[in-house]
Amino acid sequence: MSMNDGEILVSINCITYNHERFIKQAIESFLMQKTRFDFEVLVHDDASTDKTIEIIRSYAQKYPKIIKPMYQKENQYSKGKKMFLFNHNRALGKYVAICEGDDYWTDPYKLQEQVDYMEKNTECNLVAHAIRIIDNDKPTEKVIAPYSEDRELEFSSVIYDGGIIGTSSIMYRKKAFDNPPDFYFCAPVEDYPLQVYLCENKKAFYINKIMSAYRTNIEGSWTDNIYYKGSIEKKIELNKKLICFLEKANAFYSYKYDCYIKSAVKKRNFYILKVRNDLKTMRNKEYICMYKDLPFKERFRIYLKHFFPKLYSLIKIIIQKTRHTHLFSR
Repeated sequence: MSMNDGEILVSINCITYNHERFIKQAIESFLMQKTRFDFEVLVHDDASTDKTIEIIRSYAQKYPKIIKPMYQKENQYSKGKKMFLFNHNRALGKYVAICEGDDYWTDPYKLQEQVDYMEKNTECNLVAHAIRIIDNDKPTEKVIAPYSEDRELEFSSVIYDGGIIGTSSIMYRKKAFDNPPDFYFCAPVEDYPLQVYLCENKKAFYINKIMSAYRTNIEGSWTDNIYYKGSIEKKIELNKKLICFLEKANAFYSYKYDCYIKSAVKKRNFYILKVRNDLKTMRNKEYICMYKDLPFKERFRIYLKHFFPKLYSLIKIIIQKTRHTHLFSR
């Protein structure tokens, strides 16, 4: 924790909803930070129905000057509200560090290292770092690391890839996001448009060091529910909204990054074609290069599903049953 008792320099933005299994680890990872400045932990609970609120309250009582909770009586996400802004708007810090309630930090010097860079580079709006992917509770060898060295983030890559940096790695300059652009409010996610807005003109930096963890394959995860377990309709709707956001961002920047944004839109349209299993369109002139870049296993799955749908469904059922049996035989 902070060594001083002065002005708050960093506000930690933590959003929670039904994270009773994980919120303790997240908060402990905040409290373990070794800094030469004061920080606050802003926890926004979006009307959890489990014991998340009880856990937050216990920490708030123990660390009243650091843990500052906000409890919603009604779920705000379901009303279309932007979760990041609840804590951003009440943040006292010069910088804001993001970590959702089911993720956590792994390095006690994370905040200090990011602040040191931001203080020395006053034009920098955002600093991120590498992240370890955790499969529920088990660490994996997978990491979110766009580069193999410390360097400025490429704006074109941020636009095209979307998830080039992990949310729990982000620290940004608060005043740079006090007036978010319109395209932020129309996006179906928050970290992607935040990156697009703050990373322009080489104003973002990447530290090639793993300092936090991103948890996947957990019940109730928004990402897992949409990207992996969501219906075809939900996946298509998500990507159509992302296309809308990208088009609004294009207009916001007066089409300065038109080629990058059009490439990102094309990527989202191709994803919709994959979800629909529209093999014919994927093989046309516009998308054939993207189709050929798919792993062989993915192309074979698409081919099988397109030409032999009944066989594909049967194989899928067998695989699911095998996994289910394996799960309960442990």
